[in-house]
Amino acid sequence: MNTRSPHFDDDSYETNLTHRHGHFRRNLLILLSLAFALFISLFNAPSNVANAQNPNPPNQPARGLVYDGLVKSTRADCPNGYLVRTPNSKRPLCTHGPDPIPLGATAEASVAPLAENLAAAQVVCDGDGQSGKRIQVMYVRAADQPDRYDQYLNSIQQWAAGADQIYNLSAAETGGERHLRFVHDANCMPVVENVVLSPTGDDNIVNTTTELMNLGFRRGDRNYLLFVDASVYCGIATMYADDSPFSNNLNNSGSNYARVDARCWGAWTAAHETMHTLGGVQLTAPHTTGAWHCYDESDVMCYKDSSTAPAMQYICDSSHESRFDCDHDDYFNTNPTPGSYLSTHWNSAQSDFLIIPTQWMGVDSIVSGTQNKRGKFTAADTFKRGDTMVIQTHVKNGDGSNTYYAQVTMTVNAPDNSVMCTAQLVTDETGSGQFSCTIPRKAATGIWTIQVANMDKPGYTPDPSAMTVHAFTVTAH
Repeated sequence: MNTRSPHFDDDSYETNLTHRHGHFRRNLLILLSLAFALFISLFNAPSNVANAQNPNPPNQPARGLVYDGLVKSTRADCPNGYLVRTPNSKRPLCTHGPDPIPLGATAEASVAPLAENLAAAQVVCDGDGQSGKRIQVMYVRAADQPDRYDQYLNSIQQWAAGADQIYNLSAAETGGERHLRFVHDANCMPVVENVVLSPTGDDNIVNTTTELMNLGFRRGDRNYLLFVDASVYCGIATMYADDSPFSNNLNNSGSNYARVDARCWGAWTAAHETMHTLGGVQLTAPHTTGAWHCYDESDVMCYKDSSTAPAMQYICDSSHESRFDCDHDDYFNTNPTPGSYLSTHWNSAQSDFLIIPTQWMGVDSIVSGTQNKRGKFTAADTFKRGDTMVIQTHVKNGDGSNTYYAQVTMTVNAPDNSVMCTAQLVTDETGSGQFSCTIPRKAATGIWTIQVANMDKPGYTPDPSAMTVHAFTVTAH
């Protein structure tokens, strides 16, 4: 592993303004050229100099706090974070920065392998083990490091399974069930890729992600859990500032990386870093530290991550240190209360990278009508050309309860099936939503229909049998 930090020499330039005009122009051009070259080198430099106006904190290698390659972010999708710039990614990755090693851990030691236990390494099987969004586990080393893949393979599988147990036991606290959806084999064992990088590939998260991308590990249906055989970090992961509650949340789009180094190999660290890749903890969470963690202990994701973070509050017992989300109000709840933060913002418990028991939802009613200026709705199934009709709908879960904050795309269709209106509505806390559509003055008369074109809510599957089609009549007068 290359541990040298890049540096730059400061060049000084002098220009004698009393020179003749020709000499002045020549020197000015040289000065501008050198200044431009210096600017480019600083922009691309993987060190604190690259962000001279807003420098990174000093490295503390003994604690795993290494900031080489990271650039303080000013992007809206990465506030209070750092950019991980890779040559083959249009959008830089975002990270909260390195997490420190636990108290008592040494700077260079690696965790000893576990006793082999195949049963303890099994995870929940899901489908063919390959298709869909999944967590890909990897053993990663630099080419100048010894290969310990065989020595640690079963241990890595056990730690991955242990991280999954933390997810499921946390889900059980809110009456649910959640498992990490791993890439696995026919025996439900996590598949662990054996990946070799260049001698500098493990030096920092930028080098690691760049080389992995070059090797093809950049799929949108994969997040990557990296057990890196190095002692640079304890753990570090990528994620985005996106608290929107729907499936198109940036943290649900894949190609995030959770790196755990050898001195911190274990289920707890793997659970912490993978939770970051799923979007926890957002900066709008009720107990945010302002730097992607929480301050209401005890909790896998909570610690005082900066001098400006709020004082820690000890709300949950210390036994909850191996569980997610103390009081389940910040980032992980399988059954959030309607109107609560996690029902209206991103909830990592609904990530597509988790195995979630099938929850059905469907439209159980569509009603057309008119609405007066005072907002009073009157149901009607016959309209004239030029009328503005109002459509109300209701969405329910498979158990008959209301489905709140579901996205429903609906269309109003003429007799020839051409679409006159399209609306995307979001159901309220009662599972209801409405939109309006003005019928064209030259519209065809006859039987029209209102249909559900699409439904979306993380963790839910649309029930085709519950997607009602409503018919109404359009007349000329």
